[in-house]
Amino acid sequence: MVDKDQSPEEEKKDFGELLVEGSFISPEELEHVRQVADSSNKKLTEVLIEEELINSDTLATILSLQYNVPAVDLRHVQIQPAAIALVPENVAREHQVLALSVDGDDLTIAIEDPENLWTL
Repeated sequence: MVDKDQSPEEEKKDFGELLVEGSFISPEELEHVRQVADSSNKKLTEVLIEEELINSDTLATILSLQYNVPAVDLRHVQIQPAAIALVPENVAREHQVLALSVDGDDLTIAIEDPENLWTL
């Protein structure tokens, strides 16, 4: 769960360094994908997936560590219709979020890119 008062920069670790520290990629591979991402205006994560250096499960794990939020496999989550009703469709599509559950004033969401969490 994310503390709603926590800023996106608090405790945030560098994504690429987490990959290297976890031995998912080498420092040389990190430098290469950073250059490709910069020259192609793509996200680092896009290049890593496209070049098959990591898979989507690894991506979810590293993002979870970077942002200190749990990774969720949506195939194993029961979604509450009441939660979906709380997020307008245009907001859900724009920010690529899915409302999962609601408990009192707390709304639990899944979000494709945790970097977008603080834009909501």
